[in-house]
This record gives sequence, C-alpha cells and structure tokens, in this order.
Amino acid sequence: MKKLLVLLFCVALPMFGAPAVRVTPVTSQVPVAATVEQVRRAITTAATELKWIPRADGQGKIEAKLNVRQHELVVVITFTKDSYTITYKDSKKLNYNAKRNTIHTQYATWVKNLDNRIQRVLVQ
Repeated sequence: MKKLLVLLFCVALPMFGAPAVRVTPVTSQVPVAATVEQVRRAITTAATELKWIPRADGQGKIEAKLNVRQHELVVVITFTKDSYTITYKDSKKLNYNAKRNTIHTQYATWVKNLDNRIQRVLVQ
C-alpha cells in the first residue's frame, strides 16, 4: 500500500507542479529617520550580505538578482527616504505563471529574507 501511495505521489507531482504562491510586491516603511542615500546603502548592503547582486537602475531604484543553483530571481526595489517596495521582475526555473501570477514558494522566502535584512541594516 505504501509503495502505491509513493508511486501515485511521484506521478501526480509533475502533473500539478511544485507549490506556488502569489507574486505580490512587498512594501515596508523605513523604521528610522533616514536620507534617500542611507536607504539606498541599506538596500545595497542587505542585498549583498544575502548574496543578491544589486545594481542601480535609476533614481530611487535598484535591480537585484539572486542566483541559487539553477534558479535565478530578479526584483526591482524602488525606494524613498520613507519606504521601499520589492517587486518581481523576472525569474528562471521558478515556475512563474504570468496568467495566474504565481511562482515557486521559495520566491516568498527569498523576498522576505531580503526585506528583513534591509530592516535590520536600517536600524543599525
């Protein structure tokens, strides 16, 4: 019986795909009084510490890329002195579905970790 359940699971998983979450922008308030430059530095520092590759992409905007094994995630972080927003831009091998606006669950973890690290760097 156990073998049958394992076999059914192995057959069904490719049909239904990996678990997915909705792709939604993450907006956070800057927890301290800061300049735009201090927020930019905090975002760049936090991203680098977590192995993201940040790149300035205009005034008040940073593009950050994360490569983990064969997966790639690109987000755009727009910011002011008061807040910042992390928005999905592109990915590879993360099962992004534009029609459903969903992506592999690991996306949410990586973005949450980045948000948490930015918050920590801002209050240092």
